[in-house]
Amino acid sequence: MLRKITIAVDCADDQERDMVQDIMAEISGMGILSANSIIGMYPFLKANRAQIFELFGMVSKNGIKSIISAKGISMLTQLTRR
Repeated sequence: MLRKITIAVDCADDQERDMVQDIMAEISGMGILSANSIIGMYPFLKANRAQIFELFGMVSKNGIKSIISAKGISMLTQLTRR
């Protein structure tokens, strides 16, 4: 059963908020997130928080190409081995 869950996201302005709402609506409509999948991912996210945030920071600063940099590949390799 679908249930509405509210989260807080830091947005620079209304345009950014609207974009995030549209993206989350699309993800929600795909049916790829379930309570069990989120609960199941939490221990991994909690244990690897620093590396995950660093990867997101790299992508937001340098674009998706940073994932295929030597550092990005190294970080992804370490995360997939855990």
